[in-house]
Amino acid sequence: MSKYVSIRLETATRSAHGGQRAHDLRSGEMPDYVDPLRSKDNSYLIKAPNARTMASKCLTRRQSRTDLRRKARSIRKDGIVALKGLLGFSAKAQPEIESLAKEDQDRRFKKAAEAVAAALGTTLVGLVVHRDEAVLHAHFVLDGYGHDGKPLSTKLTKGTCSGLQDTVATAYADLGITRGKYLAERIQDGEDYSKTIHRSVRELHRDLPRELEAVRAQVAAKRAELDALEKAMADVELPAPQEVEVVTGRSMGFPQTEMRPLYTVAAISKAMKNARAKQKLAEDKAAKAARDLEDQTRELERLQRVKQALEDAEQAWPRVAYAGGPYLDFDFLQALRTPIETRYEALLQEQHDGQMVIAPPQAASARQIGAALCSAIRDRGWERAIVTASDEVAAVIRDLAQEEGVVGRLTFTRQGIDFKTRGPSLAPGTPSGQPEVDPVRPRSDSAPGAR
Repeated sequence: MSKYVSIRLETATRSAHGGQRAHDLRSGEMPDYVDPLRSKDNSYLIKAPNARTMASKCLTRRQSRTDLRRKARSIRKDGIVALKGLLGFSAKAQPEIESLAKEDQDRRFKKAAEAVAAALGTTLVGLVVHRDEAVLHAHFVLDGYGHDGKPLSTKLTKGTCSGLQDTVATAYADLGITRGKYLAERIQDGEDYSKTIHRSVRELHRDLPRELEAVRAQVAAKRAELDALEKAMADVELPAPQEVEVVTGRSMGFPQTEMRPLYTVAAISKAMKNARAKQKLAEDKAAKAARDLEDQTRELERLQRVKQALEDAEQAWPRVAYAGGPYLDFDFLQALRTPIETRYEALLQEQHDGQMVIAPPQAASARQIGAALCSAIRDRGWERAIVTASDEVAAVIRDLAQEEGVVGRLTFTRQGIDFKTRGPSLAPGTPSGQPEVDPVRPRSDSAPGAR
């Protein structure tokens, strides 16, 4: 494993910024993985403003690029007010960073964070270094709007994010610490692909059977509880009767008697009253148990669907074609990377290198699928996307691209379509607008998602 530094960026609303700020400044309840005895070693270099101040600053910058008649009056409650970032290191680089003096660590973190802010055209407003968790890392916060009055979310394209990895690496270049390798390079170099996938996918395979078994046990327990409550509602417990002597007949002039149980009206009334109270309590508990059973049954069904989806994916996604470079093959886990959306029954899936894998199930019409894919690629801001679809869908996408004047940014291959929504055309491209067919032979098995 090489020594590298990496950066992770995420936009934040008011509430998200408030939660992150509390975590960064160690205010409020701390998670279990934080060692409070080491919190004194943290560096609070720049304390980020609260959410209201961040929103006010974003509004001021936003208003600076509009005339008086069109000035925005406020930032929406769910609007982006900040960009939060995380600076971390590979396991091999960690010892070298930790061996540095605390002041040197802080200086380098600040240099890297300021470089990111400058590259995005905004301001660094928060920076803390955490030394009370498992590994040394830093959190930083940037204003959600740039100096030009535009939201940073519009600037976070694949190319920009990739460039920022190089930007932060400059603060550690003298230590021999570089940016992480591109995913394609890591696989080409023979690195085990299982190390490159998102950790949650591995956890899902590991934890899903245990979670299913736990939920099944909870469902069975709730069903048993519900049965017991229903039985309790049906049973009425009567009090112990009084024993009285009753004359049953006469023999040789003498009365014949025996002891018999006798229920008085008062005793029966009291028993019925108690029974009704117990029944009401049992009904309330049964209703709650039924709701819990319904919730847990839904959770069980959800986990079963996830399990089935994983099993189906192993069959349906034996490989995914990578549009860039020498047609590398990735296993089905890459196709399971979140976020996942479905539009017009077209499956949109983010890929590790910032691209999007699209494999429509073909249940919708070609026109619907083609329109959905073009719109999704454009709306989500991906510069490139891999589209595995039928020839009919490919024709629709090409027609729509011609209408928008971007057909020159399409490259057709036998594995799918490489669609670029902004920037210069990618080689092999067709600036003339006439797509060319890649000469590689199609695989004998159909591409994933094709019908």
